[in-house]
Amino acid sequence: MTLTAYAAAVVRRWPWVVLAGLVGALLGPGLAPAATYEAGTELYVGVARVDDREDAVYAALLREEVLPTLAELARSAPDGAGAEGTTVRAELVEDTSVLRVSVGAATPQLAAARADAVADAVRDRARTTYRDADGAPLLTVATVAPATPPRVPASRDGTTLAALGTAGGAALAALGAGLLEGARPRVHTAAQVPGAPVLAAPGGRGRRRAARRAVRVDRLRTLLGSGAGGRPVALVGSSPHRAGLTRELAAGGVLDVVDGPGRSPGGVVVVAEAGRTTVRQLDADLAAVRDGGAAVRGVVVDGHARGGRLAALLDRVEPRAAVRPWTSPTGWCALLALAVAGADLSLPLAATSGLVVTALLLPLWGPALRRYRGGVPLAVLTGLGLLSGLLLARWSAVDHAVAPLEAAATGFAVLTGLGTVGLLLWARTVLPLRAVGVAFGVGQLVHGLLRVPVSDNPVKFELSFPLTVVLLSLVVGRRRPGASLAVLGGMGLLNVLNDARSAFALCLAAAAAVVWQARPGVAGRAVRWGRGAVLLLVGGTAAYALLSELLVSGALGAGLQARSAAQVAQSGSLLVGGRPEWTATWSLVQSRPLGFGLGTVPSPGDVQLGASGIAAVNDPTAEGYLQHYLLDGRFELHSVVADLWSNLGPLGLLLGLTMAGLLVAALAVRLARREAPALLCFLVPTALWFLAFGPLPTDLDAVTLAVGLALLPRAAAAPPVAQPPAVAEPGPVRGRVPVGTPAG
Repeated sequence: MTLTAYAAAVVRRWPWVVLAGLVGALLGPGLAPAATYEAGTELYVGVARVDDREDAVYAALLREEVLPTLAELARSAPDGAGAEGTTVRAELVEDTSVLRVSVGAATPQLAAARADAVADAVRDRARTTYRDADGAPLLTVATVAPATPPRVPASRDGTTLAALGTAGGAALAALGAGLLEGARPRVHTAAQVPGAPVLAAPGGRGRRRAARRAVRVDRLRTLLGSGAGGRPVALVGSSPHRAGLTRELAAGGVLDVVDGPGRSPGGVVVVAEAGRTTVRQLDADLAAVRDGGAAVRGVVVDGHARGGRLAALLDRVEPRAAVRPWTSPTGWCALLALAVAGADLSLPLAATSGLVVTALLLPLWGPALRRYRGGVPLAVLTGLGLLSGLLLARWSAVDHAVAPLEAAATGFAVLTGLGTVGLLLWARTVLPLRAVGVAFGVGQLVHGLLRVPVSDNPVKFELSFPLTVVLLSLVVGRRRPGASLAVLGGMGLLNVLNDARSAFALCLAAAAAVVWQARPGVAGRAVRWGRGAVLLLVGGTAAYALLSELLVSGALGAGLQARSAAQVAQSGSLLVGGRPEWTATWSLVQSRPLGFGLGTVPSPGDVQLGASGIAAVNDPTAEGYLQHYLLDGRFELHSVVADLWSNLGPLGLLLGLTMAGLLVAALAVRLARREAPALLCFLVPTALWFLAFGPLPTDLDAVTLAVGLALLPRAAAAPPVAQPPAVAEPGPVRGRVPVGTPAG
């Protein structure tokens, strides 16, 4: 499906869009929960005194153990503070000993009163729980900012909800129009006519269009008469106005025109109704004429369809795509969509900008999945995996809590991943690889820049990856590897200076792949992708060994040396010590191989089980890391594959392994052909690393970027040989629609 057809379908069905928007505006406020007010208070927690060793231990564990425990106490709303309709949130202010408590209630006064009640309960519990041998309290809890009644509700007001409902309803209607058009594409313009020249598009009927239509019909009459030599011309087709066009052409007695199949020594013209005749119907009409042995003079697109002018305008500027793809409407749409998907900005109701743009463009990228190897299996596994995740969540609800908002966020993230892959595959058909990478990378860079103020290490966590993607995209297509190696070297140095050990190793591996492809070789040697797969395995092993040696030897700095040496001493391996999450994951897999389901909250038993597994790394901070990150209110196992398993079950695991297999196969083939750009040499190993050791919420976009750019296109079938017309055609007719426009 083309952008032209999609736009015309939406315009033609604009009443649907308007009606759906109105319905959304009415339902939005009604479906929202009652307004809630949120009041907050802040508590400073400190050590009352440090007189002996026991006091010193409490002081050392204040942030790691005591504050998280008090936060859990606050969330449990002790002493009846959390009555029905009350929500309690407690969070730690970063790099401080301050606990922020927020309480939501139906009225401002009730919210403030209950916030103070929760603060008092936490203060009392801290004094009674943390005491020394003499019964004296070890902690001091002071109120930094008392709760005050809020002036405005924390939930969205009716106007905002109505606006969201309007936008959502209109977007769903537009998507529905596009999907219907994709299922039964209709002929709107000359560019949608396959296998035959378009002779004319007379336009619609009516008083305002009468003069223009008369001129176009006269041109068509002249064209048909010049090629018929006085012989009759037959008009066939499914257009309901075919008889009227026959009378218009026969007016004046200049041309002998026959309505319907019959005597047609002068050839046959197939008439299609703009906006009504489907492409399948037109193909059938053309095939019937050719099977009957008659000569097809061409096709006339008659009538005027709603959206036809927009479609014609888009078709007139689309030919620019052959020279400058980014100057055509389709190119503009692809660039903007890629940037929005890359930014993946948060929206209400756990949605993101990536989810919205990929959903709206589903009619465009959906067919592209079939053109690439692995596209359809990924879509099928995603759909089945989400269904499995919902069923598992219902099963887990027997002995676990389920967070609906968390379930929606994870499900939307997986759907966005599939949509991003499809969007990238479609964009590759209309834009060069360089433009695709730059557009998506710029979007990711915008997302990273917005997160810089709240990031512990902005270069490592927010900026390094998108900068590498943008810079490597800019050098795609260069024959000499110097520019690519310079980018990888510069970004590798930047990563080392900012404690990004894995990113440095990935740049090193990508540089090795680029150099390997640039080696002298014998031209014309048969392509063996198995060699590329072996190269990936050997190169990855060598890169890990080299990086380990560099880190432990101190070649990359004393700080990295001390950290790496400690991890090797504790666990015996730099990989296990640096990424201990799989030890906890393996314990969970052995206990519950089917997974947990979307939105399932870890139980105390799950936390205990994970702690027993992660204890194998001998890291004193590992248990706190498990309780306050890996299993803190949700399963976030610091691995895309592991997170897919915990949320979607075995089908999620299969989905992750399928992506890994497709990535390895695609890069191996390109390496064997020496056609792998530095961008893919970096993205594929990075995606494989994230699949094994990257959190799904933050690193799934990098994996989908690699999959979308790496998948290999299917071998194109040989196009059918078009039957040449038996009657010689004159040159193009002057007008808005050229004569003899090729099929497109």
